[in-house]
Amino acid sequence: MSQAERRDVITMLEEAAAARRPLVIELRDGQHFCDGVCDVLREYGEDFVVFHAHNRMLVRDIARAARTASGYDCEDVTRSEGDAGAWAAL
Repeated sequence: MSQAERRDVITMLEEAAAARRPLVIELRDGQHFCDGVCDVLREYGEDFVVFHAHNRMLVRDIARAARTASGYDCEDVTRSEGDAGAWAAL
């Protein structure tokens, strides 16, 4: 991930935290989840994100993320939306 892409990802995570809006996340290992962002921080030269229910993780472990549609909760978001257009590549 380039520096510009990393900065875009961090901005998306920070905006989600400020708006208290959940994101749909896909990790590099293929796991998917929907969760709210508590905080984004930099420690030991690495960027970390703290989610409400998924603990702290490295930003570089995130493959893709998407904002949830307005008015939707995590329970309403399913993978059936399809990969085309529903995901923001990071």
